[in-house]
Amino acid sequence: MTCSTSSSAKSKFRPPSTVPHGHIITNTKWRGTELVTVLQGQVNILYEDDLNLLDFYPSAGMGVVYVTEADVVTGGYTYRSKLATLRKANIIKVVVLVDKTEVNRQYFWPVQKFVVLELGLTLLPVSSQKEAANMLAALVHAENHPRNNPFSGATKRKTGSIDEAVLASIQCVPKLGEVKGRLLLGTFHSILGIVEASEQVCVLHKPVDCYITNNSLYWISNIA
Repeated sequence: MTCSTSSSAKSKFRPPSTVPHGHIITNTKWRGTELVTVLQGQVNILYEDDLNLLDFYPSAGMGVVYVTEADVVTGGYTYRSKLATLRKANIIKVVVLVDKTEVNRQYFWPVQKFVVLELGLTLLPVSSQKEAANMLAALVHAENHPRNNPFSGATKRKTGSIDEAVLASIQCVPKLGEVKGRLLLGTFHSILGIVEASEQVCVLHKPVDCYITNNSLYWISNIA
């Protein structure tokens, strides 16, 4: 039964065999939006009509689903079904961008619980389409420059040194400024280190309020 379900999920989407350097494959439905306007000044955009379950491909090995403010408020069973299918297929790394605004703040927890706790996917909250575009651009650059990838802990750095590009990337997280960013990197050394840190270590150092579950990091920095 499990194998059959997985095969069915895999048949529902086909990731691209490659994404050209410096490009992002984007679902046509985002054409003309603020997100694309901001994004096209940073990376090259290729539109596809039939991405099915995903909104963006920063690389062939990573897909992004964008859960909008309206999806969060209404409960968005469509996005839940898409994410569940992607999780079952388990072909590529899935990152979920979720609008978190003053309007939908009170509805955010059920989305977070579903994405992080139930599916074990990576959730990145964003406050606007502009911020989402900046996050997507950071993912494209990270995927295209693996040796400088801020999501990887493989790059060796001198003790105590902080890569400014990495610092800039994690500052895309809402309410995470330079000071907290430096504290995090000083403690965990890379974005991968932060994500893979145990909950116990996170609580011990507590450079920001956060919790980590199933290798996914969700920031709760200064949330009332």
